[in-house]
Amino acid sequence: EVLHREVTDAVVAATGPRDQSAVACKLNLAKVLLAGGKLTEAEQLHREALDFMTETFGANSPTTMSCKHTLATVLVQNGKVDEAEELHRDLCAMSQATFGGHHP
Repeated sequence: EVLHREVTDAVVAATGPRDQSAVACKLNLAKVLLAGGKLTEAEQLHREALDFMTETFGANSPTTMSCKHTLATVLVQNGKVDEAEELHRDLCAMSQATFGGHHP
């Protein structure tokens, strides 16, 4: 975790917090935090990433939808099942609208 924080902090300092590389580092840190049971901090980093992805790529981008799915998974692990279900329902509707009914 310490190394991931150091790298994330260095990249954010060099590129700014809204840079794609910085967001990727934050997501990597979030994975480590999640594995270490630090669910609240992992959730916050995933929320920040989802905001960035939505602004950068649009709500219906596959990248954004993947990020939203990961956040929903984190929410389930954090005991926020209702919010996770809402995100998954949104994802189902978005996927159908974006890819059609025959997309896996």
